[in-house]
Amino acid sequence: MKLRQPGQVMPLIAVLLPAIVMGLGLIVDTAVVFQARRQALALADAAADYGAAQFDQAASRGNPSAPPPIDPVRAQSQAQQYVLEHQPGEAVTVTATRQLVVVTVTFQAPTLLWHLPGQSTVAIQATGRSQPFSGVVSGQAP
Repeated sequence: MKLRQPGQVMPLIAVLLPAIVMGLGLIVDTAVVFQARRQALALADAAADYGAAQFDQAASRGNPSAPPPIDPVRAQSQAQQYVLEHQPGEAVTVTATRQLVVVTVTFQAPTLLWHLPGQSTVAIQATGRSQPFSGVVSGQAP
């Protein structure tokens, strides 16, 4: 029968414990980054929809059978204001034409391990696009 030698468990703990802690840190960081991505995408989509709802009323009255055109200046300011009301301090870029609104939102997600040295966050960027439509003519969205 062999006798157990003292100190056999210590090297095993010294190797496994840091690996377990780093693995848990990566799992937490992954969850934080995915949640921030979902939040940024939802905010960009909602802001783009809000901007696309800013119709040019005069042009819409001139041709009521066509989809209403967007007022680009108003759409840009309203979409940007929407983002800043819901996430103050986040970076937002809005581009609007008569037919399309594009909103890009950039979040800073705090992470434990996923960031570059000297930084504590990772930039998460999402883009939302929206076109104007009003009413239901054919039962299907454009």
